[in-house]
Amino acid sequence: MPFVIVRHRVEDYKRWKEGFEGAAAVRKEGGELSAKIFHLAGDENHILGLFEWSDLSEARMMFGGVEMRDLMRDAGVCEVPDFYYLEEAE
Repeated sequence: MPFVIVRHRVEDYKRWKEGFEGAAAVRKEGGELSAKIFHLAGDENHILGLFEWSDLSEARMMFGGVEMRDLMRDAGVCEVPDFYYLEEAE
């Protein structure tokens, strides 16, 4: 299965978490199979998400789309996110 890592900073973790949870149906519809969220130790506003996706091309379309950019902005993402699209090596 392919995975996506997303890294970004947010203005306020609580506000971001509400937006993230509110967008769950949109992500699932786009092919998300699971999500795990982390933050840097000592900095809850520096977020890393690990997502299992059904297909990398669908993940790229979802994360590159206007709807996801708007959702992220509205949730308080305050920098351009880094996206890492991963395929299992073995």
